[in-house]
Amino acid sequence: TADGVPRFYIRLLCDLQDFIAKSLADKPAFKKLSASNGRALNRMKLNLRKTIPTYKPLMEEYRKNPIVSDDDASDDDDDES
Repeated sequence: TADGVPRFYIRLLCDLQDFIAKSLADKPAFKKLSASNGRALNRMKLNLRKTIPTYKPLMEEYRKNPIVSDDDASDDDDDES
């Protein structure tokens, strides 16, 4: 990206945000977590909430066009065989 932030980092933040939202939306499963796991999930949510404003424009751009990085796409090609 233009700011020098690796695209995989933005993808990771988006994926993590989606995972946390999905995990917290499932109330019965969240209540079944151990106390330490529940605290860890909430702490991760708070840390992510603090980090997201810094990268929000880049994350919105990624969500509009979630293309996997060129490195990941080139691993699947068998043209060099």
